[in-house]
Amino acid sequence: FAVGQVQDAGLIFLSAIASSIVKYCKNDERDDEEILATTLVGLSIFTALLGVALVIIGRLKLANYVKMLPTAVVGGYLAFIGFFCGQGGLSLMSNVQVSGIFQWYKLAKKREILLSLPGLLGGFGIYFSMRTIKHMAVLPLSVALVIISFYFTLEITGMSLDDAKAFGWVNQADAPPVWYHTWDYIKFDKVVWSALPGQALTVISMIFVVALSSSLDIAAIDLEISKPLEYNYELRMIGLSNILSGCSGGYTGSYIFSQSIFSLRAGIRSRLMGYVIAICEAITVVIPISILNYVPNFVFGSLLLMICVDLMVEWLWDVRKKLSQAEYSVTLLTFFFIQLTSVEYGIICGIILHLVLLKFGFNVNSQEKDRSENSINEHITISEMVPTPDVNLPKETNIFSNDNGKNSGPIMV
Repeated sequence: FAVGQVQDAGLIFLSAIASSIVKYCKNDERDDEEILATTLVGLSIFTALLGVALVIIGRLKLANYVKMLPTAVVGGYLAFIGFFCGQGGLSLMSNVQVSGIFQWYKLAKKREILLSLPGLLGGFGIYFSMRTIKHMAVLPLSVALVIISFYFTLEITGMSLDDAKAFGWVNQADAPPVWYHTWDYIKFDKVVWSALPGQALTVISMIFVVALSSSLDIAAIDLEISKPLEYNYELRMIGLSNILSGCSGGYTGSYIFSQSIFSLRAGIRSRLMGYVIAICEAITVVIPISILNYVPNFVFGSLLLMICVDLMVEWLWDVRKKLSQAEYSVTLLTFFFIQLTSVEYGIICGIILHLVLLKFGFNVNSQEKDRSENSINEHITISEMVPTPDVNLPKETNIFSNDNGKNSGPIMV
């Protein structure tokens, strides 16, 4: 059920590396062809090196330390993922770059509100539809309905697709290049090799951050299944994927938590889903048109907002019934700390708060105890989560069940 895609944590460092390489080459008076070749080859090499490092970390079983993170702290991180998805959705729909809650004032203008409104309605509509109608077909049918409604509105208002693009409802993406020309600019004879060693410190930092963020994604998935995951195996799998990506000219990637959890909650236990995703993405690369030119931005925004509502309701509100008051405060404050600082520093602050409360005798380990009692002392890998016909799915896969067995709608996507 797991889904892997390009990961933003690694791309941030690759962006810094690319800028540094370009600066170095320009100072060395290199031409554009050499600059481009050095950047493309360098990023691919560093992606492959990241994969090798993740495999080594997994072999050394260093990912086990992530299991020590308190559930309450991970909960605050998951709530932030929801917030981040919602913020990304609003930014996508309004065509305004927003990097934090203190920049939300940019979204308060009339045009930006108008562009975001359909996505807001669609996101909340999909969320409540999934809580009400207990079927996995609700999401794809809802997306289809949103797209049909958009083109129906264009028809009755007399607005053309070009008019919609000009106003900002749809992206004006350039025609994609022919797919088999993708590797034309990777020319090893044009690489300025002396520009690469100076990126060592950034690469080392990327390895640590990606290892942490990938381990957090694994930990988040681990909270949603009945058996504990084998963290080190999953990290080695991510490392192998990055090696293959780097060797083929690609960039860093990892598990995508939101998509993986949605598949898990929908009861998907087949590798067929992964093949379908791969085939669909391959088709989008091969076809000579950009799908983004025909799908309104608020379709993608509504999906991100649905994920936002789902995660934040679960980990900032519903979770209060499952945690002690001390643990709940750790979850809320971890979310708050991440907002003020960054993911890494926010989690560190949450851990420190957890330890302080534990030192003073507060009950902050109830969830760790429950998970330990529910465990059958058996570690599994995500690839092993495929039931035989006579085995019932674990309760966590019921997208509409809570701990009491009552229908309460989806908890996480």
